[in-house]
Amino acid sequence: MTYTIYLSLGSNQGNKTSNLRVAIKKMRKYINIISISSFYETEPIGENATDNFINLVLEATTKLIPQQLLREIHKVEATIGRKRQKELHWGDRIIDIDIIHYEGIIMNDYNVTLPHKELYNRIFVVKPLLEIKPNMKLYDNDLKDILEKLQGKNKDYYIKHLDDEDE
Repeated sequence: MTYTIYLSLGSNQGNKTSNLRVAIKKMRKYINIISISSFYETEPIGENATDNFINLVLEATTKLIPQQLLREIHKVEATIGRKRQKELHWGDRIIDIDIIHYEGIIMNDYNVTLPHKELYNRIFVVKPLLEIKPNMKLYDNDLKDILEKLQGKNKDYYIKHLDDEDE
């Protein structure tokens, strides 16, 4: 079976856009990419990160089940230099790849929670997701409504669409 998935990628260390591009290239072994959002610059969440993130969302298909894909994502992150055991919660990341949505599957096991537990709280996921899927609904939730609520809640939250020359 082939599953349609959505992944969120972010980086706030080193050459951020290059880190994202390398991750996408490495993940092509496990996923077939359908579309990729623009790059967005966002302020970090929490007090543990020291620099702004560059984020994007991509739509893809895969034959892997969620647990298999997560294992492959962790391998990709490790090859780029992510050291999970040394990171602070919501801290700096050379690369961070989250599974946001997996063909409508709802699950909560030791390793994988679907939909991603912070999906509806992250403007840096919802906004690029709507860029690639303007009328998307996830789990009966209209993402346009969620974006509107997030923008109302986070009036001073910084998110910037990056043009190619800014990358």
